[in-house]
Amino acid sequence: MVVAADWAITAARRAASYGERGRVTVEDVQARMYDDFRVAAVPRDVAGDVLRERFELRAGYFDLDTDAYDDIPEET
Repeated sequence: MVVAADWAITAARRAASYGERGRVTVEDVQARMYDDFRVAAVPRDVAGDVLRERFELRAGYFDLDTDAYDDIPEET
């Protein structure tokens, strides 16, 4: 799934116009898992965890937006 997240991040960067922020979503990772590896049952929370990890490692916050942080439960 790490590869699918990396490919989704790369695709989002390539799709963005110069000076524009790209967007990579949890659904992008799930779609890459299906399209590239034929894995259909990837839970959203698992894909989101992997996307967050790769997003942070690859400095996505500089030029990308993501919904990977939207589903994190708030700590009490």
